[in-house]
Amino acid sequence: ETIVAHRVAFSIFGKVNNLTKEKVDGISIQAVNTETNQIYETLVEKNMEYRLRGLTPDQKYIVRMKIPNNSCKYYFKLSY
Repeated sequence: ETIVAHRVAFSIFGKVNNLTKEKVDGISIQAVNTETNQIYETLVEKNMEYRLRGLTPDQKYIVRMKIPNNSCKYYFKLSY
């Protein structure tokens, strides 16, 4: 008997680095599908890591970071 599986969803993961080394609560990562404008979103964990699940294969996404209160006093680097 043969089992065949097809991947129907992908994820991205990474870490947010704050140049001031301060932990900031409430940061989220969004991926916006460029064709459908559907937004996928996840909160950054306390260790500043994230995983965004459920992305559709063969689609293009804009990945962006949302910072609480649009705070500009923090400088972040997003890696994925």
